[in-house]
Amino acid sequence: MQRFPIWATFASGVVRQFYGILPAPLVTPYAYALPAVEAVTGAFLVAGLFQRPVLVVGALFMASLTFGTALRGEHDVLAEQLGYELVYAALLATASWDRFSLDALFARRATAR
Repeated sequence: MQRFPIWATFASGVVRQFYGILPAPLVTPYAYALPAVEAVTGAFLVAGLFQRPVLVVGALFMASLTFGTALRGEHDVLAEQLGYELVYAALLATASWDRFSLDALFARRATAR
């Protein structure tokens, strides 16, 4: 959420970081989408809504971040991001055991009818 007030500044910073690595026309829309995708993905995960699709979107976005970090050669950040990828994989693998999310609550109500 801290990135929203300085969205343009953040995006231009990301474009500068990838100058000479990836073309700016590819990086710019990604940099503008990043804070929104993070916020929406996080909100849905905390609420427990649409867990599987949100986890897939989050994992794919995290994979793209990991790819960019690898291109930049930031190995310390890369290791941290791979840890997040493992968390996404574990959450996806155990999503069927979910009992305490809004998705699970709605599923219980639907089967009770």
